[in-house]
Amino acid sequence: METPNCALCAVVTKALSLRLTRQLLDYAKDEKHTLEVLLYLRDEEGAFDFSFRSIGLDGIAMKMPQSISRIFYAPGDFVLRIASQDLRKSSVFNQFMPAKSARILKNSSCDITSMKHHLQTCIDHHGETCERTRHTMRLLPGSASDLHRLPINLRFIDVENDQVVSAPTNCSYVALSYVWVQSKEARPTTLTTTSLRAFREPQGLPMSRLPQTILDAITVCQKLGERYLWVDASCIIQDDEEDRAAQIAEMDKIYSLAKVTLVAACGKDPSQGLSCLRFRDPPQATCEIDGISYVACETSVRQSLHQTPWHSRGWTYQEFILSRRLIFFTSFQVFYMCAAGTCTEDTTYHDPENLHKSDSGTRYDSDIRRHPSEWDLVSIGIEGSAWKLYNEIIESYTKRQLTYQTDTLFAISGILKVFSRYCDDTFIYGIPVKLFNCALLWQPLGALQRNHMWPSWSWAGWTGAVCNLATDAIHWTTRGNVFVSALQNLTFSMPTGAETAIERLELDTVKPWFLYEYGLDPTPTLMERKPDKPFLEGRYLNFESRAIFLSIIPVPRDKASFSSSSRASSLHKYHIFDGDNWVGTMLLSQEYAASYPTALHQCEFIQISNCNVAIDQMNNEIFNNIFDASSSRKHPDVFDQKFFQWARDVNNFQIQERLREASRRDKSAEGAGISDSNANDGLQASPARIWISHVMRIERKDGIAYRIAIGVIHQFSLKWYDVKITLG
Repeated sequence: METPNCALCAVVTKALSLRLTRQLLDYAKDEKHTLEVLLYLRDEEGAFDFSFRSIGLDGIAMKMPQSISRIFYAPGDFVLRIASQDLRKSSVFNQFMPAKSARILKNSSCDITSMKHHLQTCIDHHGETCERTRHTMRLLPGSASDLHRLPINLRFIDVENDQVVSAPTNCSYVALSYVWVQSKEARPTTLTTTSLRAFREPQGLPMSRLPQTILDAITVCQKLGERYLWVDASCIIQDDEEDRAAQIAEMDKIYSLAKVTLVAACGKDPSQGLSCLRFRDPPQATCEIDGISYVACETSVRQSLHQTPWHSRGWTYQEFILSRRLIFFTSFQVFYMCAAGTCTEDTTYHDPENLHKSDSGTRYDSDIRRHPSEWDLVSIGIEGSAWKLYNEIIESYTKRQLTYQTDTLFAISGILKVFSRYCDDTFIYGIPVKLFNCALLWQPLGALQRNHMWPSWSWAGWTGAVCNLATDAIHWTTRGNVFVSALQNLTFSMPTGAETAIERLELDTVKPWFLYEYGLDPTPTLMERKPDKPFLEGRYLNFESRAIFLSIIPVPRDKASFSSSSRASSLHKYHIFDGDNWVGTMLLSQEYAASYPTALHQCEFIQISNCNVAIDQMNNEIFNNIFDASSSRKHPDVFDQKFFQWARDVNNFQIQERLREASRRDKSAEGAGISDSNANDGLQASPARIWISHVMRIERKDGIAYRIAIGVIHQFSLKWYDVKITLG
C-alpha cells in the first residue's frame, strides 16, 4: 500500500501491516476510489480512534465490500495515542491527564519490568478475582484443599541451578504454553528415563541443546523473580507412558495453580523463541507531527493472536482457559492478561488506582477467552449455564488442530474435569452423562472427517468444528427438560466387555448444569468438595428406541436457505421425505455429501429425543440459528410449511375452545348470582407449538450402527418401529 508524503497515513499503513491480506492490497490498488482515514478523539482514553471511508472518483463515499470493511473496522484493534513525554505539548491534553498514553518501545528488546509491575499490581490489589484457581469453579474456602495442592510427582526447572527438581510443597512457579512442532529436527530436547538422572544434577540441564523458546522462558522467569518453571518437554518423562498419563491427567491443576503462564504466541516452533525479547516484527508504528510523537497502540490481543500457530493448536486451548494470569509474547510486543483486564506493553496507565478495580482495563474478547464471571458460575448471577458454556467451549476447541488425533480428549481433559467437579457429573468420550441425549445432538459446522480412535456418536470421533443444536434449548425448570429422551435402557460396553447402565437421573441432580437460569440459586451441596469422578470408556452404546426408513434428497446449493449469519453455510442440506411428504432436514459435510450426490431411499433413522416447542422460537432455540427464517417463510426452512399452518390452526382451535368454555362458566356464574372478575385470567393467546424429533442417520456394519448425521423431523403420522441399537 503506497501512501503520500503524510506521516499520519504512513503510521496507519504501518499499523495495518499485520492485517494486510492480498484481497485488501488489491482493493487498495484500485484507482476507482481513494481510501480516507479519519480520526476522532476518545477523551478519557487519551486516544484517537481510526475510521475509514472509501471515496469514489466523483467525491462521493462508496460502500466498502464486507470482507474489506471487516478488516478496517475490527473493533478495538488499535488506536493512535500521544507519546507520554509529549502529552503537555498537545493542545488537547495540556489541561488534563488522560487515563492512558503511549510508550515508545525499543525495537531491540521488550520491557519485562512493566509486566512484572502488572503482575505484582494484580497480586496486591485484585484479590480473589484473580488469585482464585480456575480449575475449581469457586468452591467454598477449605472445601477443596486437595485441589489446591500440587500434583504428586510434579517436576520443575530450577532456573537458579539449571536443573530439574521435584516440586517443593506449595511453591510459587511459572508455566509455559507454547507450540510443539511436527519436524523431529525442531523438537525440543526432552526429559526421558535416560536423561532424568543427569537433568536432576545442578547445572545438569543441557542449556546448549534447549530450544530458544525454553531458554527465553527461563530468562523471563528469572527477571520476574521466580525460581521454578514448568515446561512439559523438560518436566514430563516423555518416554514413560505411566508418567505422561499421570501428568496429563493433572493439566487442570498445573496451569491453574501457576502464578502466571508465559505464552509463546510468536513463531511456529520452539526454535524461534520469544522473539520480541530481541527484535520486534513489525517495528512499532510511530510518527511525528508538529513536534508531537504519535504511536499506533494495540488495544486487544485478539488480532495479534488470531493468526498465530499457538492460537490454532488444540493443546494450548485449555492452557489458556485454565491459567489465572497470562503474559503473551507476540512478535511485536507483550500483553499482560488477568481476570481484571488486559495491559499492553505499548501503553502507560496514568490512573493506577483504576487498574486495581476489576471493572477497568480492556475486557476479554468473547472469541478469545470466556469472561471469568461466566466461568465462575456460582459466584455471580448471569444469564447462562454450565451447559451453554460447555457447548461453546467444545465449539471453540474443535476449531483447533491437533497433530495426533489420539490427543483429542487428552488435550481438553483438564476443562472437562472442571465441569465434572462443578456439575457432579462424569463424561463418556467427552459427552456428559447427565445430559447424554442432548449432548448427542452436536452438528458439524464445516469439513468433518472420521477419527476412528473414538466412537462415531461422540464429537471426539470426528475431526472438524462442531456446535450443538440444543445449546439454547435445554433449560432446567420445575417441569423438567424441554427435550425428552427417546433412548430407553441406555448402557455402554466397558473395555472389559461388561455393560454399565447410564441411570435415569432426578432433576435436582441435573440442576448444577443450569444454575442462574430462571433465578435458581446454588444449593450448599453444590459447594461441597466431592471426589473427582473418573471419565468412563465405553465404545459401544446399547439402547432401545424407535426407528424409521425415510428418503433423503440433496438440496441445490443455491436453494439451501441458510441464514445470512449461519455458521454452517458450507454444509450440504438434505430434505428428508416420508413418501411424498417433506418431513425434515439434515446437514452433511462436503466429504460425506459426496457419497450421496442423488436421492437415496431406505435410509435408516433412529429417534434420539422429542420436543414440543413454540414455532416462533424454533430457529433460535432448536436449530441454533443455522437455518433461514426469512420474513417470507416466517419459519425455518426445515420441513413443509403446511406443518406450521397445522400447528397454528390447532392452537387457534384450542384458544377458541378455552374462550367458549370460559363463556359458559361466566353464564353459569351469572345465573347463580356469582361475579368473578378474575375468571378469565390466563386466557390470553399462547404461541402455537409443534412436535419435532431429533433423529440420527445411521449406517450398519457387522451388526453395529454408526452415526452419519443428526436430522430434525416433524412427527407427522410416521410409522416408527421399535428397535434395539448398538451404536459404535
